[in-house]
Amino acid sequence: MVETARLTDNTRKYLECLDKVAQPLIREGVYESEEEFLRDYARQQAEEERRVVLGFERQFISWEKFNDAIMNIATPEQEDIAFDWEWARDSVAYWQQLLDELA
Repeated sequence: MVETARLTDNTRKYLECLDKVAQPLIREGVYESEEEFLRDYARQQAEEERRVVLGFERQFISWEKFNDAIMNIATPEQEDIAFDWEWARDSVAYWQQLLDELA
């Protein structure tokens, strides 16, 4: 297990929870350690969220322009888009932070 003293509480919680999932994969030789498993999972999640962000950017140019355009006049559909887009942006940042901690 990775040295947990340098990790945030969230990262420690992920390592503890994922230990149960990772152990069978480690025993089978798919991964060498829990950290490798978590890094792979975090990379996949970050990439998936990046694709979501890129999809919104292709459709609406940029987060800032979209947000400015709907400010105070957003329809419920536009609010849903803004929420989903913001969630994806925040998720990318979170997964990247986790990857940085595990580097």
